[in-house]
Amino acid sequence: MNNMESKVISEVHLQTLAKSIYNESTQMGFKSADYVKLMNHILSMTITN
Repeated sequence: MNNMESKVISEVHLQTLAKSIYNESTQMGFKSADYVKLMNHILSMTITN
């Protein structure tokens, strides 16, 4: 697999994950500010790992 294929696959995975998170969170009643908090939590997890 070349570098371009890897980038495309990675982008598709990210878009799929984002759509899943969005769909689940809208069902939970998330508002715009909640997404900022969610991203902060995710960033914190990546920094501590």
